[in-house]
Amino acid sequence: MSSSYGFKWPNVNGVAEAPDWDPRPTCGKGLHGWLYGHGSIPDVKLEKRPRDIPAYLLSKAAKWLVVEVESASIVTLPGMCKFPRAKVRFIGTKHDAVSYLLTHEPKADKSPMMGARVKVGDGGYGFVCDLGEVTAGSEGVAIAGDIGASTVGQRGTAIAGYRGSATSGDASNAIAGRRGIAQAGQNGMARAGDFGSAFAGDNGIAVAGKDSGVRAGNYGVAVSGENGNSYVSDDAHAIVGNKGTAVAGYNGLAWSGDEGKSLAGARAFARAGAFGYANAGDGGMAMSGHHGHSVARVFGIAIAADHGKAEVGNDARAIVGDHGEANAGDRSYVTAGAHGIAVGGSHSRATAGNYGFAKVGDHGTATVGLRGQACAGRFGEIRMTYWDEVCKRYRTKCCYVGENNIAPNVKYALNDLNEIVKAE
Repeated sequence: MSSSYGFKWPNVNGVAEAPDWDPRPTCGKGLHGWLYGHGSIPDVKLEKRPRDIPAYLLSKAAKWLVVEVESASIVTLPGMCKFPRAKVRFIGTKHDAVSYLLTHEPKADKSPMMGARVKVGDGGYGFVCDLGEVTAGSEGVAIAGDIGASTVGQRGTAIAGYRGSATSGDASNAIAGRRGIAQAGQNGMARAGDFGSAFAGDNGIAVAGKDSGVRAGNYGVAVSGENGNSYVSDDAHAIVGNKGTAVAGYNGLAWSGDEGKSLAGARAFARAGAFGYANAGDGGMAMSGHHGHSVARVFGIAIAADHGKAEVGNDARAIVGDHGEANAGDRSYVTAGAHGIAVGGSHSRATAGNYGFAKVGDHGTATVGLRGQACAGRFGEIRMTYWDEVCKRYRTKCCYVGENNIAPNVKYALNDLNEIVKAE
C-alpha cells in the first residue's frame, strides 16, 4: 500500500518510518497527518484548478489510516502535523477511520473532525472540518469545511467551504465556498462562492461568484458574478456580472453586464451591457448597450444603444441609436438615429435620423431626416425632412405610393432642389 508520493505503508500493527525525517516545522520530510483527526486540508485547496487538489482528498477508493505516534515526536504544522515514525492501527474508508478514531481516542471528539459525519436534531448545531458531512434538523445550523457537505431542514442554515455542498430546506439559507454548490428551498437563500452553483427555491435568492451557475425559483432573485449564469423562474429577477448570462421567467427581469446575454420571459424586462444581447418575451422590453442586440416579442419594446440592433414583434416599438438598425413587425413603431436603419412591417411607422434609411410595408409611413432615404409598400407614405434656406426652417416633403409615379418598395431621396426622386 503506497501513498501518492510513493511511500509504502505497512499493514495493521506495522511500523512506518520516514527515511528523510527533518524536525523543522516545515511541510515535507516526514510522515504527515491530522492530530486526533483535527485540522484542515493543505493550502493547495486555494488553487482554482481541481488537479491541484491531492487525489486522496477526492477519491472514494482511497485508504485512510489511523496511526499511533509518540507525542514527543510530533511537530505541529498549519492545519496538520508531521512525525518521524508511527504504528498503523487501522486501515479503511474515510468514515470508518473516523469512527475508529472516535472509539479509541478520547480527544478526538473534543473538536470538529476531518471527514466526520455528524447529525443533529431540530434546532441543533452541527460542525465538521474539511471533507466532512453534517446534517441538522429544522431551524438548525450545519457547517462543513472545505470539500464538505452540509444539510439542514426548514428555516435552517447550511454552510460549506471550498468545493463543498450546502443544502437547506424551505425558508432556509445555504452557503458554499468557491467551486461549491448551495441549495435552498422555497423562500430560502442560496449562495455559492466563485466557480460554484447556487440553487434557491420559489421566492428565494441565489447568489454565486464568478464563473458560477445560479438558479432561483418563482418570485426569486438570482445574482451571479462575472462570467456567471443566472436562471430564475416566473416573476423573478436575474442579475449577472460582465460576460454573464441572465435568464428570467414570466414577468421577470434579467440583467447582465458588458458582453453579457439577458433573456426574460413574457412581459419581462431584459437588459444587457455593451456588446451584449438582450431578449424579452411578449409584451416585454429588451435593452442592450453599445454594439448590442436587443429582441422583444409581440407588444414589446426593444432598445439598443449606438451601433446596436433592435428587433421586436408585431405591435412593438424598436429604438436604436446612431448607426444602428431597428426592425419591427406589422403595426410597429421603429426609430433609428442618424445614419441608422429603421424597418417596419405593414401599417408601421419607421423613422430614421439624418443620413438614415427608413422602410415600411403596405399602408406604412417612412420618415427620414436630412439626406435620408425611404421606401414604402403599397398605399404607403414617405416623409422627408429638408432645410428651407429662404425661411430658415425645416420642412417636410411628403409623397404617397401609387400617386405621382411613386412606386412601392423603391428607395427615394431628395435632390438638390428638394424634389423627391429615386435614390441612386
